[in-house]
Amino acid sequence: MDQTTAQALFESGACLVILDTPTGIEFGIDLDTWETGPLFKGLKMIPPGIHYIHYSALNGEKQPGMRSGFFHNFSPREASI
Repeated sequence: MDQTTAQALFESGACLVILDTPTGIEFGIDLDTWETGPLFKGLKMIPPGIHYIHYSALNGEKQPGMRSGFFHNFSPREASI
């Protein structure tokens, strides 16, 4: 991401706060997926519009379980908790 895009998203992007997420959960938005760590608190700089938020548990071999998710229409500068 270039500096201009990052600055625009910092000023107008949405924020999704997710508290008390266990370490080792697969979490993602749209086509991006991450494994949560001990300091995970959510996402920021989300472009306004409709996005798919998804999550699933990982087993001992780091294989994801059944994925659950939902669509959310983020407004500019929205903070969802």
